[in-house]
Amino acid sequence: MAAPEIKDPREEVIQAWYIDDSDEDQRLPHHREPKEFVSLEQLAALGVLSWRLDADKHETDEKLKNIREERGYSYMDFCEVCPEKLPNYEEMIKSFFTEHLHSDEEIRYCLAGSGYFDLRDQDDVWIRVWVKKGGMIVFPAGIYHRFTLDSDNYIKAMRLFAGSPIWTPYYRPHDHLPARFALYAMKPELASVSVALSMGLLFTPQSQSQLASPSPSPWVSLSIVSLNGIDHEQEGFLHKSPESWTPKHSISSYTGSRSVTRWGEWRKLRSTLVITRLIVILLASFARQKLEY
Repeated sequence: MAAPEIKDPREEVIQAWYIDDSDEDQRLPHHREPKEFVSLEQLAALGVLSWRLDADKHETDEKLKNIREERGYSYMDFCEVCPEKLPNYEEMIKSFFTEHLHSDEEIRYCLAGSGYFDLRDQDDVWIRVWVKKGGMIVFPAGIYHRFTLDSDNYIKAMRLFAGSPIWTPYYRPHDHLPARFALYAMKPELASVSVALSMGLLFTPQSQSQLASPSPSPWVSLSIVSLNGIDHEQEGFLHKSPESWTPKHSISSYTGSRSVTRWGEWRKLRSTLVITRLIVILLASFARQKLEY
């Protein structure tokens, strides 16, 4: 597959493609054969935002200023990644390239040089995003990703953050983190079954039988019922290995919230479920006693 025709100015500084499984130098492009490019629209569907800006005028750029104001990026600093400029270079490069996620967005604006930002798609497959001078990307909180230099061995990037910066990497697996849940609540990302159950979500008997049945596809359809006072069904998909749940619609429909900041409500649902079961058991016991008399 040939390189896509450039129609969007962003494509001159941001390109993406699926990578192979080779263990060769991580700084190589690692294209598949044939090449499989990923559009900016496909990246946007994963929650990745992108812009093309004038890196030479970043200090006075009104477009950058507007982006920062609209998205609340109050913090800014600069990072140069190369053997000569980055302290503990070898250790840091290994850390950057180890798959991880963050509890907040990762925002990088390339002012010079270039680098590869890899992320997982909805099928847990690696996509390589090549960002060059003038390219700015935002990875959503909770998405698994990693970074490496390309063969030029240099990038200078502006790092932005909403509020005080938190750079803590959570190395995979960390599917239980609220940031991970927030991601698949708004996007069709992977969610662990254990997390869904801990929130008081139950698989229907039909779905349980579907999980047990053999299927040529690793994906099976299922339904989940939330006992929050009313009957409510949520359709989704389960990947048999590793166990993960992909909602067809936003999980947030249960709470009416776009995010999972209302995590406590899910705990309340679980408590409600336990109490409801106890009430049913007590009523059943009382009914049996009445029948005996």
